[in-house]
Amino acid sequence: MVDIGFSQFNKYEMGLHIPSLEKLIQLAELLYSTLDYLLTGDGSDRGNLNDTRLVKRFK
Repeated sequence: MVDIGFSQFNKYEMGLHIPSLEKLIQLAELLYSTLDYLLTGDGSDRGNLNDTRLVKRFK
């Protein structure tokens, strides 16, 4: 679904390769997760950004 072969995904899991930002975003969306959780394992909710202008700029 994110165009990653099993071998490449295995290398990500073992820490031999680092996925690109685009692939990380795709994986987070596919797994219904966040980049914070994928990168740090921290699943705590720190709240939403209130500055919608800032959020739009990042998008």
